[in-house]
Amino acid sequence: MNYTFYQVKSRKNEQVIAGLSQVSLACDSSPDLFVFLWMDDQQNLKHFQFLFFERLLEWREEQGFCLMVTNRFEQHPDGVGYHKGSRSLEHTQDPETLAKAQSMLKEANLPAPYGPLIKALLSP
Repeated sequence: MNYTFYQVKSRKNEQVIAGLSQVSLACDSSPDLFVFLWMDDQQNLKHFQFLFFERLLEWREEQGFCLMVTNRFEQHPDGVGYHKGSRSLEHTQDPETLAKAQSMLKEANLPAPYGPLIKALLSP
């Protein structure tokens, strides 16, 4: 499936913290997909996170890619505490999920200038 993202406009996008501004992208067809980017003042990508179905693909300029799952990943709708409180993240090693996340981003329609920046990182 091909996902289309749009930029979420908010006051947070106007803030600069530690020299970085945050950009939020949401998916128009799936409420479980988000991309968060941190850009420097020259519009260089320094960090991004792709939240997909309670999993998180993260890239940092200094560290490269890592994969995490949220504490909500294995919760069920009838379980106690379902989707309450903030998310916590735990690192995981799952090459299949990593490949799926990268494939989803490669095929996604991401707004310029962010899409080309992310897709360049995903190319070998």
